Amino acid sequence: MMGGVGRIRCDRNGEIIRKMKSSCRSLAVVLVLALSLAMPAAARERFVPTRPGEVVFLRGLANIFSLGLDTLSEELKKYGVNSYVYNHHAWEKIGEHLIAKSRRGELTYPIVIIGHSLGAGAAPRLATMLGREGIAVQYMVMLDAVEPLPVTNYVVEAINYYLPKRRGQNVITAPNDFEGEYTNVNVRVRLKGIDHFNIDENEILRGQMTKRIFELIEAEEASLKKRK
Repeated sequence: MMGGVGRIRCDRNGEIIRKMKSSCRSLAVVLVLALSLAMPAAARERFVPTRPGEVVFLRGLANIFSLGLDTLSEELKKYGVNSYVYNHHAWEKIGEHLIAKSRRGELTYPIVIIGHSLGAGAAPRLATMLGREGIAVQYMVMLDAVEPLPVTNYVVEAINYYLPKRRGQNVITAPNDFEGEYTNVNVRVRLKGIDHFNIDENEILRGQMTKRIFELIEAEEASLKKRK
C-alpha cells in the first residue's frame, strides 16, 4: 500500500508529494511501534537470565494496554530475572514452551504468572494447563480480570486485585479440594484514582508484586545452594 502511495502524481509545486511522504513516515513509525509491541519481549532482544524461575506477564487487548507490565518486566530483567511479556492469546503457546522445558529437565522455579484484563483471565488457564503436567505455579496475580476464572490446584498462591462490577464482585473462587491460598483484594477501597486502564501501572501494586517475586526467587536460590 505504501508503494502505491509513493507513485501518486502530484501538483507542480510538489505540495502533495511532501504531505504524502510525511504521512508515509508517520505511518511507518506507527507500524514499527505496533509490531514491536506485538512481538514477544524474548524475541526483541537476547537475554540470558542469571536467576532461577520464569516470570510470565500476559497483556490485555491488542497490546496497546497493559504496558505497565512491560515496564515491570524490564525492571526485573535488570536483576537477572527471566521475565517476558506476551499477549493474552499466547497463553497456550507459553504453556507448551514451559512444559517442553520441564520434560527436558530445564525448567527452573519459581513459576510466576501475572496478567492484566484479558491477560488476567488467561492466567488461570495457563496455570491449569501447567498443573495438569504437575508443574506448580508459586505465584499468580490477576489485575482486574475481564472474566475471572476459578483457581485450580498446583497454584500455591493467587491474588486477585479487582475493581467491583455491577454484576457480581469480580472475585476468584477455588474448588473444595484446593490446597493453595487465594485472596481477593478490592483495590477501589484501598487505592485512590485506580481504574481498569491504570491498575497495571500502580506503583503500590507493582511494589508488592516485585517484593513477592524476589522473595520467591531468593528462597529458591537458598534451596539450590543447600542442595549443592
